[in-house]
Amino acid sequence: MIDGLRSGFRHALTDSTPGTPDNRADKGILELSCLYRREYLPIVMSYSQTSDDHTTSYKGSWLKEALKVHPDCQTFRQLCTVIEIQRRSIASNIPANTEEQADAGDCVGQVTNEERALKLRLSLEDMNSIINFIHTHRFLDIGCCPGGYSTLVMNLFANATGMGISLPESDGGHGLAIPEALLPRLNLQLDDLTMFDLTPDWSDKPPLSTPLKPIPFDRNTFDFVICDAHYRQPQPVNDPRPWNSTRLLISQLLLALYGIHPGGRIFLTLRNVENPLTAQILVALNQISTGIHTLKSRTIHRHRPNFYALATGIQTNSSQYTSLVHSLKKLWWTMTFGGEGGQGRDVTWTEKEMIAPWDDVMSEAGLALIIRLGNPVWGIQFNALLRTLQAQGMEIDIDQL
Repeated sequence: MIDGLRSGFRHALTDSTPGTPDNRADKGILELSCLYRREYLPIVMSYSQTSDDHTTSYKGSWLKEALKVHPDCQTFRQLCTVIEIQRRSIASNIPANTEEQADAGDCVGQVTNEERALKLRLSLEDMNSIINFIHTHRFLDIGCCPGGYSTLVMNLFANATGMGISLPESDGGHGLAIPEALLPRLNLQLDDLTMFDLTPDWSDKPPLSTPLKPIPFDRNTFDFVICDAHYRQPQPVNDPRPWNSTRLLISQLLLALYGIHPGGRIFLTLRNVENPLTAQILVALNQISTGIHTLKSRTIHRHRPNFYALATGIQTNSSQYTSLVHSLKKLWWTMTFGGEGGQGRDVTWTEKEMIAPWDDVMSEAGLALIIRLGNPVWGIQFNALLRTLQAQGMEIDIDQL
């Protein structure tokens, strides 16, 4: 089916009316979105009874193929090619070793808290030099420790104060490495952020072995929110459930929306622009903000698909904001209390569509947004992987990618 999809997408592009490059790109996006609705949406509906993994795989493949054949996505096509070359080299036992090719978990024990904090501070400083987005009087740092980001923010703004939320070291979190002179300006909460009561106005919560804690801040009081919480190990100590990464992402995004001041900025870590859930979150953030950008560190995680979404001018009084908050509350509740025995379960594709309908992602505007946000991220990752492969002696002709 994917081969047929790829052929259909290419046919839509090659049959587009000639014109200027910009016009052809716009025409191509329109043709792709129309083709999706006409030919492939019925197939989507026919798979409504299949497993969520199958649904995600099918729809994710459609988005990826739509991007790969689009004229404005040459960098994405090149990235996909070098990733495949890298995989083949690993399978052939050709060394492809960089400290950044590990999965989402950190290299536990390989760097000190101080070293990691310095790397994070320099990374954020580099990203801020591109569009100068850090402006704050009162900030929230979710996933704060070891504290590199908070350190930079407080160094840049001598009067800024903030709150940091971070998992205790005993539960698998990072240690603190913020200079002592800055600590009086930061209220540090060492807690599992997924175990705050993120639906405080909902009463139907089964009892848990670990009681929920109240959200530790007043609503809408931070003008800048950093969301960089992540697990250091694939199977974290505090939450070994298979859906823990999704639950952590939803929890920190919901906390950010609770905390953000009207017109404020949210800086959120994500992975893989072309991932369905990531694309849905980007579309949703675009709908509740006056502007959205992507940034990717040029100093750490270059080889990984990690990046940051920067949503500016958050419209907390909009109906879209209210709807998104309500949807995220439902998802968090399901992953915490749903399923048999009230111990939580993974959310389905249909439930994830509460964040943003898949039709919105595959629409003309949705594809254009994903392409605009993806290109800067894909470019940095492609160049990093290409340099690594070339350094290992591989001859790669960029013009042939």
